[in-house]
Amino acid sequence: DLVDSVSYGAQVPDLALGRIGTGEEWVLAAPSPGAENQAVELAAASSVSINEWVANANAGDGDWIELFNRDATKPASLQGLYLGTSAHFFHIRSLAFLPPGGFIQMLADESTGPRHLDFRLPSTGGSIQLLDRAASLIERVDYPASAQGLAMGRIPDGATPGFETSGLVPTPGRANAKANYAGPVDRKSTRLNSSHT
Repeated sequence: DLVDSVSYGAQVPDLALGRIGTGEEWVLAAPSPGAENQAVELAAASSVSINEWVANANAGDGDWIELFNRDATKPASLQGLYLGTSAHFFHIRSLAFLPPGGFIQMLADESTGPRHLDFRLPSTGGSIQLLDRAASLIERVDYPASAQGLAMGRIPDGATPGFETSGLVPTPGRANAKANYAGPVDRKSTRLNSSHT
């Protein structure tokens, strides 16, 4: 018979999951094999930010939302937070954490698992909301219709304000970047200009 189990999501390098107190509560802890567990200090829930998303993915890919921890020194817990649209919300129940300044890609594909959300993002535009454990709003972003395959998000990461409505190269799990495209180039004009220099 099963005696004990734990379900967990994304973890922070070089830190551990451990029980403290009466052994009922799992926390992020400093590694302490053979010694008493000590919880590490966590960032405030408000440090977690909606950082990037794709709401009109290329064929064969899926929509996603990236979360970012603005705190540069403390990890942030995702357990208990709610992420959703104006019509659907997902309660993050797994023991999941973001490292300081870290990212996580959450897949908006109506599937199951620690990184999956049970809703999709409307490509025609909508809102993404992040709520704390008490279901109070941390952050809401409203976005317009999306070009296929391009991302929307913050430049620089975690900036307030700082949303780019289009033209970001999708960079799940990494710093956001603008697409290096400035429109069509008139090659004939470019050749003429270079011949006169």
